[in-house]
Amino acid sequence: MSEHPAPSRPNPPGGAGAAPRLRGRLGRRVSLGSAGGLLALAALALGAASPAGSAAQPTAHTSAAPPAVPASIKKIVWGIDDQNIALFADKRWYALPLKNVRYFVPWDLKQEPHYLRRADEWLTIAGKSHTVPLIAITQSDIRGRTRYLPTLKQYRQDVSWMMHRYKWIKLWTPWNEANLLDQATLKNPARAAQYWRVAQQSCPTCIVTSPSLVGYKDASPKWMRAFVKAAHGEHGPWAIHVYNSINEFNMTALKLLERQLPSGAIWVTEANGWLRFVGYPQSLTRQAHAELYLFQVAAASYPRISRWYLYQWFASSPKNRWDSGLVNANGSARPALKVVQQQLG
Repeated sequence: MSEHPAPSRPNPPGGAGAAPRLRGRLGRRVSLGSAGGLLALAALALGAASPAGSAAQPTAHTSAAPPAVPASIKKIVWGIDDQNIALFADKRWYALPLKNVRYFVPWDLKQEPHYLRRADEWLTIAGKSHTVPLIAITQSDIRGRTRYLPTLKQYRQDVSWMMHRYKWIKLWTPWNEANLLDQATLKNPARAAQYWRVAQQSCPTCIVTSPSLVGYKDASPKWMRAFVKAAHGEHGPWAIHVYNSINEFNMTALKLLERQLPSGAIWVTEANGWLRFVGYPQSLTRQAHAELYLFQVAAASYPRISRWYLYQWFASSPKNRWDSGLVNANGSARPALKVVQQQLG
């Protein structure tokens, strides 16, 4: 891309400024069904025992060779989501085909100087690191405005400004997790579809996905029908998040999303094995099982899905109820990272 900053390898960022930005998640509880033989398969893929601190150890023989990687996995575009700028200084990330990266920003970014400075830094280094960023627009981070639904005029002004500021970026998602319970768009699915059209109009040369849609047990079919009706004529890419399918070892929610969405490519813009989440037992081994399930089952079985972005690379703070990181806070690799390396390395 002609607007792309000149590539160069970033220096490792230092100090507390590289700390990841955390975001809230609603308590989407999961049911813990048995994964059967898949757990044994995952144990084979892990090879060595989990590092100290793991809540459980693989139970299958670890001397066996890891399972073969399906050829279809290599045809998929893989990416990574993480707000932490230190991602670009991690050699393990450099060694993987995860140069598609995703970063989310509030719709009123130009009114949030601290967030704007962080976004400028992250996206500048992303551009110098041979990556292809996807920017996902989300709710405001200003106190008192987090549930505010911008008018179309406000949205157009702010998003057009953002697209001009980062005009070398050609991949956008107009609203993050539009059907989730904590989003203002939950009460206005038609507005979510309108944001999609406005973003497309603001950058005709960009690929603008649908607002990202979360597949979870309590997702409203009525909301989805209204959204698809309002988005009539659109054919993707459809952006979806499928944590529950992956971590419950059950593709019901993903299959439902696939049926609900009209023809066109599907991009999974967030998915990963959970280490920690509300109502979910904390376990490094189970996280690795879910990671393998993502690759061996989900990625290999859905031809409409042409992209998968893994969220996230680094661990969350212990105070946060959400943690799907592949790397511990001290920099050591979790067993789930080994699964990713085996599948994509």
